[in-house]
This record gives sequence, structure tokens and C-alpha cells, in this order.
Amino acid sequence: MVVRILLPSLVTLWWMLSPSVAVADDPPGARRSAAAPGGVPAAAPIPIVTLRHQRADTYVYYAEFSPDSRQLVSAATEWVDVRIWDVQRGKLKRSYFVMDRVPTAFYARISPDWKKIYVLTGYRRSQIKPEPRGTQMRTLAGAVRVFDVEAERETTPIGRWDSYIPIALNLSKDGRWLAFSRMCQFDFNDVGDGVTTLVDLKTGTRRDFTVNGVYPVFFRNGTRIVVDDERNPVASARPRDSRVLLMDTVSGKILASVDCPDPTRVFSIGGKRDTLISPDESTLAIPMGGKTGAPIEIWWVRSDNLELLHKIVLPGDNMSAGWKTGRFTPDGAYYIIVDFSGTVWVWDVAKRKPVHQWRHLNPSRANIVRSHGVSFTMRPDSTMMAMIWPMRPQRFCELTLVELPTGRLVARRRIPCRGVSCMTYSPDGKQLALGTRGAVLWLDLSRY
Repeated sequence: MVVRILLPSLVTLWWMLSPSVAVADDPPGARRSAAAPGGVPAAAPIPIVTLRHQRADTYVYYAEFSPDSRQLVSAATEWVDVRIWDVQRGKLKRSYFVMDRVPTAFYARISPDWKKIYVLTGYRRSQIKPEPRGTQMRTLAGAVRVFDVEAERETTPIGRWDSYIPIALNLSKDGRWLAFSRMCQFDFNDVGDGVTTLVDLKTGTRRDFTVNGVYPVFFRNGTRIVVDDERNPVASARPRDSRVLLMDTVSGKILASVDCPDPTRVFSIGGKRDTLISPDESTLAIPMGGKTGAPIEIWWVRSDNLELLHKIVLPGDNMSAGWKTGRFTPDGAYYIIVDFSGTVWVWDVAKRKPVHQWRHLNPSRANIVRSHGVSFTMRPDSTMMAMIWPMRPQRFCELTLVELPTGRLVARRRIPCRGVSCMTYSPDGKQLALGTRGAVLWLDLSRY
């Protein structure tokens, strides 16, 4: 009886204290990376400040620093809950909480001048009408709402609909163009046409395109936009018929397109510019997925005509549909992706081949890494990468700082959180924000 009581406690204590070292490993044909020393290197402590949202049972999927690195905006899901923080003092500056449902995690964006916040709201409701007997009534409703940051109040919305739900939102870097996708069917698997809307915030004009795109992504100057289009959703008996479109934002003309060659899989461009477009805007990295057990496949295509340049193919997982996205380093020299086993691959963009590879050595982490994934982001000067590894017990995660591109271990710390839904560096490279359950964790990395 004593053994049965003490054994779980001892196992939990062993998980908390067991060492796990991130080291470099060799991909086929690549030179060996600098290996990390055994154990945790001596490093300065990392101060952590917890910035809490309204509800503890939601996740923060959006966090962004201001250009001067002094403020942080974050948005939690379920309800409209957008907050602006003074990160130097760890205090809340402004809060925008509305009892209105949000349709997806990609529901909020702040303008580049930090004067307006754009928010998507929407709900789906199904109910049975008594007469005629058994009739099911489905209701869709959504809106794009606008909040004035300085006045701390809501202004005129961009649009409201009784038969659409906006599901993804993006802004161009210059703040002129806004794009969002609307779902006109009750379920994502229903067959129907979606609508992608482009809004010129300078003139107020808008244009609708009938494409089943979900994540519109702008080029830097806002004159071009990339949209994924799946014309036959998964519930249809027909092939998926997926493609990626390159469009002109002013005229609405389709400049180029690339079709998915596998009828059982689809292209999806994600929703973040740094995962799709290289810094010099010469290359797009388009992930392919949608089929259980399929390998990870990333297509590199030219940004002007979507001509195929290179394919990244990595082993898949029997429990997943092959979805994985990587990121270009801010200087555009490398493309980094983490596979389902937690192995980090570093691709040389110019040479189009892997040059470095490293992974977690603790074999007991394999299952939890496979099920929860590894989050990562790069410092703006491309010299360091921050990674979040899941741990057991799940109230902890592990922050690992490594040099780029060699993978040399710089620091490793346990972070008190149940998982990370987003992470971003500040423009000055001295701060890191982690979106987690019900809060944002602000980390001071000025000593690194």
C-alpha cells in the first residue's frame, strides 16, 4: 500500500528533475553541428511576468510587440478579450472585453500605427423547431468590429452579416489593406462557396472573391495577396481540388496559381507571413497535408509565377494528417521546421538542402513531443532561436535557447505553463512573449 502511494509521487518527481539535453545531430549529407555540453549550461536567470486575461480557461493565440518594444497586445479566445500591456511595468494599459463569441483563434489584429484593433466575431447555432416536426434550424451571424485604441471605444464596424461567419483576418504591413475570409456554410465540411474580402482602409472600398480560402496573406507592400482555395471540401465525394492563388489586391486579377497534384491532399498557407513568404519575397513555402499518415511536404515556389523550386519531404506520423509549417529566419538565409519526432531541421535556402539538425535526447519525451508539438521563433537578428518543448507533468514546458544556425545550446529553463499557443520576440530581441492558458508570459532575455 505504501509503495502504491509513493510510486506516482516519485515518478512525478523524476520527470521534474530528469535531465534532457538538446544537441546537434547530422542529417544525411550535412556537416556536424556544435554539440551541447552534458547537462544544463551555467546561464543567467530569466525573469518571468505573468499577464493574465479575463478568463483562465481560454488560450492566447495572438501576441505582438509594439515597434518600440515597450507595449504588448494579446488576444484570448472564446470571447472578445484583447489587452494592451506596459511590459516594462508589467501592468495593463487598455482592455477590450466584449461578451461576443469569436469564430477562430485568428480573430484579432492591431494596425501598424497601433491606433485601431480589428476583431472578428461570429457564432453558429443549431436548434430544432417544433413545427414542422423535427425541422432543424441553423443560424450564422458574424461581424468585423473596430476598436479605437486611444479613445478606448468601439467605432463603426466594417461589416455585419446574418448568413456569414468571418474566420480569418490579416493586415498588410503598411496598414492600408485588410483581408478576411467568410464561411457561408454551417460546417467546415459542408460543400459551399466561401468568400474572401479585401478592404482598402484608405478609401473604404471592398471587393469579394468567391474562393474557399481560409488564410489570406499579404506581401509587404500590400499590392499582392496569397490565398489558398479548396473547391471541393472533405465531405464531398469528389477530389479535394486544392490550389494556391496569387492575386493583385487592386484589380483582383489572379496573377498565378499552383494546383495540388494529390487529389487526397490539400495546400494550406497557414496565416502568418513569416511561415509563408521569405524576407526578400522571392520564395513561398507552401505546406501540403490533409491525409493521415502522409509525409510532411513543403513546396518552395517562386513568388512571381508560383513555379516549383524545391520540395522538403520529411517522415510523417500515423496519427496526424501531415500538417507542419516551418519558418524563414529573418535574414532569409535558412528555413527551419520541426518534424513530428521533435527533430529540428535547418535548411539552407540558397543551397536548398539541410545543413544542421538537432533533437531532444531524452527518449521519454518522444510521445509527448509527438502529441503536443514544439513551438519556436527566431530573434530579429537571426542569431538565436527560442523553442518550447512540452514536458511531464504538463504544468511545465521547457524553454531552450540555441544559436543559429549551429544549434549550440545557450540556455535551458523550465517554464510554469500548461502549453504554448503562440510566441514572439520583441523588435529589440531582448524580450519574449508566450501565449498560454489564460495569460501571456513575458520573459526578459536581455542577458542573452
